[in-house]
Amino acid sequence: MNVSEQIRQIVSNPGKYPLMESLQDNMQITYYGSADDQYDLYPDNASKLANIYFIGETYVSQLRRTEDPRIFIQMVPGENQNKDIEGREKMFSSYVGGVTGHTIEALQQQGSDRLLAYINYATYVTPTGKPCVQLGYQELQFTLAEAANRGWIAGNAETYYQNGIRADMEFYGVTREEIEEFLAKPVNIYQGNNEKGLRQIREQKYVTLFQNSGYQAFFEQRRTGVPEFSVGEGNANGKIPLRWMYPTREKQYNEANLKAALQSQFNGSDDINDVMWFIK
Repeated sequence: MNVSEQIRQIVSNPGKYPLMESLQDNMQITYYGSADDQYDLYPDNASKLANIYFIGETYVSQLRRTEDPRIFIQMVPGENQNKDIEGREKMFSSYVGGVTGHTIEALQQQGSDRLLAYINYATYVTPTGKPCVQLGYQELQFTLAEAANRGWIAGNAETYYQNGIRADMEFYGVTREEIEEFLAKPVNIYQGNNEKGLRQIREQKYVTLFQNSGYQAFFEQRRTGVPEFSVGEGNANGKIPLRWMYPTREKQYNEANLKAALQSQFNGSDDINDVMWFIK
């Protein structure tokens, strides 16, 4: 497929392939807050705690490590987490997510004990919520940053990297001062066109996909391995699956073509751990 060459041709020919230039160009679903058009995560009943959504530690730890102000907008810390810590350290260390490799029972207990960060019902999960971005300027900037980092295009990877962060923080209403403070932190300064810089790009792209773009965050992680997902007792498979099984109806109504597809792709196997061609 020569993906790198295709990307180079797209970026070098904006007349033929115009790219998004700001958040205003995002392809997104906007919710209006009416009874039949509410944000997907908004509770259907008066008891918000009955539908509470805890945040995964994979995501929380990224924001905590980089002292990301988006953490205060997207979630609320568990009330009983780090109660004895004072000052700025408590601001971030109090946010602890659920480790997805743990069992459901363990996570439920930690949630009941008010130890886990949960989604912010005051500013994030409202009837209108945030637009659901299907394809966004933020994501595009990180895609271009990766392409520049890997030498596929001539653009400046650091500029794309910073553009992506700025755009997503603006999407959440983070102030300009907070954005620049975040970018100036040593942990967030772009490390160059190398593996460290590439990891930064992929981590920030993962953050950008929070509660947006459907399964895109999982697709990106499967492609890059960034960030690492927890594997433990809660993973019956013993590792992160690589593909979905074909629907049962395909076996019922399209068996001949299904078998042909499985033979072509996986030598007849139909397993969640089979490696698809585009991630080999």
